[in-house]
Parts: sequence; structure tokens; C-alpha cells
Amino acid sequence: MAAQRIRPALVLCSPALRARETLALLDGADLGTAPVGSPSVLYLAGVDTLLACLRALADRHRSVLLIGHNPGLHALAAALAGPGGGKHAARLRKDFPTATLATLEAEIGSWRGLQGGCARLAAFVTPKDLP
Repeated sequence: MAAQRIRPALVLCSPALRARETLALLDGADLGTAPVGSPSVLYLAGVDTLLACLRALADRHRSVLLIGHNPGLHALAAALAGPGGGKHAARLRKDFPTATLATLEAEIGSWRGLQGGCARLAAFVTPKDLP
């Protein structure tokens, strides 16, 4: 599997210790100069809270890396990806292990337009997929 660069415009990380440790592991990755936010609302957030948080983003942020918790992140990714999507989507719907990265792409004009089924699952990488 070829390495992919992740260059989010914004990083949102749960304030929980494990989430911050995950973010620290990415310190060596080239995340560019993305600002990092740690809103308390992300702590153990469910899908509705996560969606509300994303919909409230300023449109100048064209991408976001969201570091949080299951089952909320799993439910969010599955809802945004919608039906279909090939083998990656089937894996996503089945399981979302700790430290999984799901890359979703949505062609929306504003974060306010984010809704279930609006995104395409571009990549799905679990720790077992890594060398």
C-alpha cells in the first residue's frame, strides 16, 4: 500500500488522553500548518454531535482531520459514506477498529450541507493494513 499524505486544513481532536496521544503520534507526519482544536463536545460524541460540529465549521476549512471515539466516529463515517462504495465501504460498515483512518470526500458547497450519504469513501486504512 502506498503512503498517502494527509494535509487537513483543520484538525479537531477530542480532549481525551487517548485521542491526544493519537494526535501526538501524527506529530512526525506532514500535517502542514493546520490549526488544532480540541472542543470538549468531541469527548465520546455520538453521530449527531459530530455532524453538528462539522456543519458549524467555517467554509474556509476545505478539509478536516477528526480524531475521536467509537462508536460515534464509526457511525459518522458509515452515515456519510452511504450505501455502495465497494470493498472499502463494506469493510467500513463491518468494523472500525481503534486507529482506523477513513478518508471521505464530499462535493458540497458548505459544511452546512453535510448529510448522510453525501460523501465518497476514498480510503479506509486500519492498523492491520500497515506494514
